[in-house]
Amino acid sequence: MICLEILTEKEAVVVAEAKSKQPIAFLQGLKQAMNGGGVTNFERRILGELSAMGLQDEVVNIILLYTFNRNQKANLVKNYVLMIANDFSYKQVMTAEAAVLFLRPKQQQVEKQSDKSNVPSWSNPNYTNKTSPEERAELEKKKQRLLEKLNK
Repeated sequence: MICLEILTEKEAVVVAEAKSKQPIAFLQGLKQAMNGGGVTNFERRILGELSAMGLQDEVVNIILLYTFNRNQKANLVKNYVLMIANDFSYKQVMTAEAAVLFLRPKQQQVEKQSDKSNVPSWSNPNYTNKTSPEERAELEKKKQRLLEKLNK
């Protein structure tokens, strides 16, 4: 059994919530919190598949929460849910605490990626060009050489 002291306060709340509800009720709560939608028949079938895999309800609930946080979609993405469920089954993740600890590095990686932006810094309205006059002169020379090559 994993000690609750290992979990952050936020993780402990998530674990307590995951342990307190059946997957259908947990999923309904997630969907209402996100967009007010209901659980679809397709999602009910996914829950049935997860149950048939022998996963505990609390583990299924952690999978549901992680999937919604990761994919930011209105409905479950079956292949993604089953991929995580297969991983949990293979690694014998049997409790909500173990599931949270297993997913923690993945969640931290997702959070780091969301901090990064693929928008160049020069597109920022507050951007100030810090290119020195020498660098600008060198860049201008390179530009002229490349233009000459194109015009040949």
